[in-house]
Amino acid sequence: MSKCRKGSKQYWKYRKAMKKLSVKFDRKINDCVHKITKCYLDYCIENQISIVYYGDLDGATRGTKQKSKGNSYIRQKLGQWNYGQIMIHLTNKLSRYGIRLVKVKEYYTSTKCPICRSLNKPTKRSYECVCGYKQHRDIVGAINILNDNHGANLSRFTRVSTNYLTV
Repeated sequence: MSKCRKGSKQYWKYRKAMKKLSVKFDRKINDCVHKITKCYLDYCIENQISIVYYGDLDGATRGTKQKSKGNSYIRQKLGQWNYGQIMIHLTNKLSRYGIRLVKVKEYYTSTKCPICRSLNKPTKRSYECVCGYKQHRDIVGAINILNDNHGANLSRFTRVSTNYLTV
């Protein structure tokens, strides 16, 4: 399209084809967002969940256009991330059923021990504390978010069967 003369027949033909591809891609993304949020809603209803806590990721994609943050592949994926669209759909669908969606800060959640509350930096994907506590760091973060915001006193997580959605 860049080699065509602007306004020529070939230019408009390419432009129409590009628009058609763009609309098709947007429809597929929107369909996936609806399927994911519906699956999440079904899980909440099935397990009688009344409050959903989610991390504040507003600053995760800021500054990704700069060359200093990660490689180009990661910057591209962060730029294409439809986090806001997913949160809007989740808010709408969950509010219809009286389920609250609460945004929380994630500071130090994966570095704080749920048992002794000391700060330890996780190595790779696992978290190990000096008190002997071992768990996956994402699970430690989820436990700490629940303990800090809901007043729960969880320390361990045992895996339950998981259903995956293929989109």
